[in-house]
Amino acid sequence: MTFVLTGTLDKYTRDEASEIIEKFGGKTSGSVSKKTTYVLARRRSRV
Repeated sequence: MTFVLTGTLDKYTRDEASEIIEKFGGKTSGSVSKKTTYVLARRRSRV
């Protein structure tokens, strides 16, 4: 599985999130492509 991380994550830095994904056998990418399985995006909070 290939993940693309976008936006600011609440609990992890982008590097930490990438390490967790890779620990479980996934890969991360900097941009969406036909190989992308999931896009993780932070939902905007209402202010």
